[in-house]
Amino acid sequence: MRSPHISQFRTFRQPLCLLSLLLLGVVGAWSASAGQLSLTWQDNSDNEDGFEVERALVGESFGLLSTVGPDSESYVDDAVVPGLEYEYRVRAFNAFGYSGYTNVSVGAAANSAPEIGEIDNVSMLKGESAPVAEFSFADAESSASDLLVEAISSNLSVVPLDGISVELRDDGRGHVVVEPRFTAGAADITVILSDGAEAVQRVFSFEVLNNLAPTISSVSAVETFDGMSVAPVGFTVSDKESDASELLVTASSLDESLVASDSISIGGSGSNRTVAFETLPDVSGTATIRLTVSDGVNQTHGALQVAITRNRAPELNGLEELYTIESGGRLSGVAFDVADVETAVGNLEVDVRSSNSAIVGPIGLRLEGTGANRTLDVTPNQGAYGSVEITVSVSDGGKTTSHTFTLRVLPPEAIVKILGFSIEERLAVIEVENRPNATFSLWKIHSRDGAWEKVDAAEISADATSTIIIDLTPVESAVCYRVIASE
Repeated sequence: MRSPHISQFRTFRQPLCLLSLLLLGVVGAWSASAGQLSLTWQDNSDNEDGFEVERALVGESFGLLSTVGPDSESYVDDAVVPGLEYEYRVRAFNAFGYSGYTNVSVGAAANSAPEIGEIDNVSMLKGESAPVAEFSFADAESSASDLLVEAISSNLSVVPLDGISVELRDDGRGHVVVEPRFTAGAADITVILSDGAEAVQRVFSFEVLNNLAPTISSVSAVETFDGMSVAPVGFTVSDKESDASELLVTASSLDESLVASDSISIGGSGSNRTVAFETLPDVSGTATIRLTVSDGVNQTHGALQVAITRNRAPELNGLEELYTIESGGRLSGVAFDVADVETAVGNLEVDVRSSNSAIVGPIGLRLEGTGANRTLDVTPNQGAYGSVEITVSVSDGGKTTSHTFTLRVLPPEAIVKILGFSIEERLAVIEVENRPNATFSLWKIHSRDGAWEKVDAAEISADATSTIIIDLTPVESAVCYRVIASE
């Protein structure tokens, strides 16, 4: 049996072991592609059971790589790392043993170093979330999952090693996420990219800057009453590192029994901000509203002191419960007065409303006077009659007192035709036409130059067709009567 031989590469110098029934001649040749090496030899025997292919990194021990069948003359190693040199040798075997090894063949798959793009330097304020540092990378022979990547920090007091993570994506982009310690300073971050044979690196600067707390101006104290909506109170905010528009301002009450937190609202923008709120009714005391301005990391508190006085409702006096006017008439110069313990009468707001604009519209209501003494004129709409409620209100801006009276506007009157007249037992009996839903009144006059007088002592009865009115005062002299109907 002849031992294997590869003429292109260096010769194996150990003595060959000759086995009967096995003759082998080996000629090695290499071709390389990405991640693969092909080994070929010449089979000169016809009694082998197969071949063993062994591999080693140059300078290291051989190990069995694979076993192939008889009559084989090639083998493809697809588990090579580009750029590394490998040694191969082959021997034949059959039931009686092994041949000697071929000479050793050395080969290496082609490899190019990976590439990594520029990484922008990063600056951040202490306590903020660090921005992600993006970069590009490429490798001709290896995919992203086959590459090795790591990062190191030059200043562990600012950026510890466990505070750096690097990720590679299949689209050829990568990013570095840095979680620095809560301290100011700078560190150089080195990103190392390797394909297992060659490595490249890229360095970028990572800086953590001190972050000063924002500021808030003092806020003028407020004096107000209970149950009041307080107009916006102004103050200013600023920050050395952040634009004022990026600052967050919040507020809360430290005395919920005087000012509820949910009644507080923050307004304004940029440096100029406002706070508005409402005081609870029927309370008194001093409340504190805490104002907080934050730049996202640091925050500063301010305070607004609110002195609350219990406010008594204003007074309204002088109005009756009922007023009656004739049809076409006017309620004129109705006097009333207003007063308030805490508020000057000149600052009180007086208002009047009608419950039925068909009888009395807004144009028919007129208030006059200033200070404590006020008057009211009420003019019904032309031809309107009936009852309407008129409400007069006085407010000090926090509490309101109202008085409602009824204004009765009488329907228009009509002189009714007299159907019959007689004197019975010295009592005048007058018969007039019947008018359903009408109210009759009897009037009399004793002389042409006299005045009409309403007869209060009169008896009125009606049937289906007429109404009988009897003057219960005996007739003593000449008299003239008329009957007036009010609808």
